[in-house]
Amino acid sequence: MYSVMLADGDEANGLAYLINMLLSQNLSANPEKQKLAAKMNCTIGIDSIDTEQKVTLTFSPEQLIIKNDFTKPRHITVSATTDHIMEVSQLKVIRNIFPVGFLTKRGWQLIKEILTGRFKIKGLIIHPLKVIKFVALVSIAQ
Repeated sequence: MYSVMLADGDEANGLAYLINMLLSQNLSANPEKQKLAAKMNCTIGIDSIDTEQKVTLTFSPEQLIIKNDFTKPRHITVSATTDHIMEVSQLKVIRNIFPVGFLTKRGWQLIKEILTGRFKIKGLIIHPLKVIKFVALVSIAQ
């Protein structure tokens, strides 16, 4: 079973706990998402601009490690509010990979936030498949 670990344990920040909760529940409930996470093999930084907290997610074939602050290198860096993160978790994904939720009102609003620079995804152009896979992992919508 693919595991999710908080590197900072009890010292983990609120963003780390939020991401841990989302991903732990999704992965434990869905073997297909576990397989997807095991193939990610990347590092993603998330900057919660409203709480001023940062985390780095390091995906390996065996586990995901969530650590406070940023580490280098990162393939993708997301700068968003916690509301943006929660909205992404509500995007419908089919077959555990295709984020069709971007074609909804909620999805269009997120796209608008990206286009206006309020929700940033650095690395989207270079690593679009990793971004899509991450959206699939975070999504709790069926």
